[in-house]
Amino acid sequence: MRPFLVTVLSLMSAILIFNLHMDIAGFGSGEISPLATSQRGDEWLVSDRDYDQRAWVRARLLAGCPQRVVLGSSTVGTINPQRLMGASDAPAAALNLWLTGPSVEDFEALVQLLRATRCAPALVVVGVDPFLLNDAVTSERWQSVKDLQRDFYRAHDASALTPQPLVDAWGNVTLAWLKFKDLLAYQTTVSGLERLRAAGATKLGPRLVPQLNDYCARTPSIQSVRHHDGRFVYCDEWLRPQAQVDAIARAYLERDVHSMKKWRAVSAERLKRLEGALARLTAAGSRVVLIGPTYHPLAHEALLAHAPTRALLRQLDADLDNMSARLGARWLTLRDPARAGCAAGEFFDSHHPGPSCARRLAEQINALAPAP
Repeated sequence: MRPFLVTVLSLMSAILIFNLHMDIAGFGSGEISPLATSQRGDEWLVSDRDYDQRAWVRARLLAGCPQRVVLGSSTVGTINPQRLMGASDAPAAALNLWLTGPSVEDFEALVQLLRATRCAPALVVVGVDPFLLNDAVTSERWQSVKDLQRDFYRAHDASALTPQPLVDAWGNVTLAWLKFKDLLAYQTTVSGLERLRAAGATKLGPRLVPQLNDYCARTPSIQSVRHHDGRFVYCDEWLRPQAQVDAIARAYLERDVHSMKKWRAVSAERLKRLEGALARLTAAGSRVVLIGPTYHPLAHEALLAHAPTRALLRQLDADLDNMSARLGARWLTLRDPARAGCAAGEFFDSHHPGPSCARRLAEQINALAPAP
């Protein structure tokens, strides 16, 4: 028994040390805020590993109040906010504030940040993914903005607050456990090995580059690329063959991406909290447009072919339509790529539209929410 335990512990230690060094999740990526604050209009923030997108968003909102913003996950991350009607070329006039794995807590935190900076954008586009209202999907990434999320409730519903020491202690334990699990995860190890094979063990971390074409030409593997206005892109050199993209999209539901096969109900509690957060935006004078992000045609086809998921998507649409009416907002479902006007060749994978598709999404948003 003892040799077995020694072997297992040695293997776990080796995996832990390897993943700590490769740092795919970007736990040691350094301070993002100074880079975000100093990023100029012609610069791209690039990184060979993940980093805290919330730090970028926070720094940019503290630097200035945008007229037009996009909120949501990476599924709306390719929308160029400068294409939204009414946006100008002035610094910070339009920002795409997408986040990795957002939860309702993130929306509460962002609304609080806008309130604290006395910023009321003229237009707020909110991408509402099904997984946002799916209780089978949980995320602790919002813990990096937990101070803002707590301030949201302090300002709007102090009775819902847990005593601060308990919140801080639990948040620290949760974050430590999340990082530990991630460092031992199979997918983290696989990603680390792929990165090692593609680029070696050298860690470059987040940095600013002025010329994206030069950067793409000398970068062989997919990395994080975020423009000054917040949108992300893939270099042409990283695009998958169309057959591979189609295969990924076709297997979207079967692989239970975003726990879509585990989805059993539209979360009434999350929906209520989302409405509470968005109500602060409309009360401040912002026009709010909620959109259902677009899927690759084959992924969308798979979702509709599964009767339970199809029924849940219809309920989600009805709930969001009713919520929008109560808020005085608009609801636009672009989940069907045919309605969005996007073809299979315009997607990076099952649920991330490329630039040409994102351009059509912006056009549909503009048609629904024309500038005053």
